[in-house]
Amino acid sequence: MKPEVLDEALGAVLALREQGKTEQAATQLAELQKRFPGENLVERLERLATIAASARKRP
Repeated sequence: MKPEVLDEALGAVLALREQGKTEQAATQLAELQKRFPGENLVERLERLATIAASARKRP
């Protein structure tokens, strides 16, 4: 999977978290972690969350 596709999948996890669907988000994140065992997806997800939050703050 290309990095952009992985970031999109993590973006979907982030969207689920923001909607309060934490169980679904955790399930999707676990599935992604199985597919990418060498990746630190939690760290990558937090980085995306930071980027998304800063983008929302911009006028």
